[in-house]
Amino acid sequence: MIRITRTHTLTDLTTTAARVPALEEELEEARDHLSYYRAQQAEDMELITSLQNSFQALDQTHTETREQLRRAEEQVLLDHEDRVVLRTLLRTARRQEQRDRDTVYLLHRRGELHSVHRSREGAETAAEGEGAAPDGWAPCPPGSKPPSDSPAGWRIEPVRLTATDC
Repeated sequence: MIRITRTHTLTDLTTTAARVPALEEELEEARDHLSYYRAQQAEDMELITSLQNSFQALDQTHTETREQLRRAEEQVLLDHEDRVVLRTLLRTARRQEQRDRDTVYLLHRRGELHSVHRSREGAETAAEGEGAAPDGWAPCPPGSKPPSDSPAGWRIEPVRLTATDC
């Protein structure tokens, strides 16, 4: 069998054959670039993973810090409330102290004056020293008679001392 090749086709084949070494060189260069880019991609993936881990650690730290801040704010509010309550108690105690300075407590036994005291506790202690029951105290308004159910007849009467113009 005889094969007829045209000149034009022969020229194309020769040109292509001459370009084969250059194409092989370009192919080798493309393979080098591909391996370089794959190595870069691996490094980039390691860097991305490292950054993600750092971000998660920072996010956890941020969450913990916000929780500590929330607890600190709650503590500040509680401390403020405590200060307000303490101021109120202090004011009340000062008012009570002022009232107590102007009040004496008369200790009566069976309707007769037994002794005079600066505080209610002092009067109770004196009565208990004379035999009154420590837990038997009941409120008794000023000027009233001792309770009838009290066998010893002890009564403490607060008396306010007020200045009067004469």
